[in-house]
Amino acid sequence: MLGKATFNTISETEDVHSFGLKIIYYSEQKYSFSIFGYKGKEASQGVVGRSSEMIDTLSGGITGSVFLASNLKGEIILDHTDYDQLNNQFQTTTLNLTWML
Repeated sequence: MLGKATFNTISETEDVHSFGLKIIYYSEQKYSFSIFGYKGKEASQGVVGRSSEMIDTLSGGITGSVFLASNLKGEIILDHTDYDQLNNQFQTTTLNLTWML
């Protein structure tokens, strides 16, 4: 996965970008597991409300999902993002319940 954003004025942050890799193992209509990692540059004002400086980001995590019924899937995502230049880290746990029509 690759992503990039460029802003219009010099006062805005330029060259926000990210790249990553996600590896998935799944069994159709049963379960899936994945691991992922991303690296990039991000605008610090979007992270912690500080002035517009570019910071390096490093993220990684795991996911697991299971089909509870033929059209109902539960998923948990555990991830960690490190903002070393800001001496800050985020750990996030997300639980998704998806109903497919």
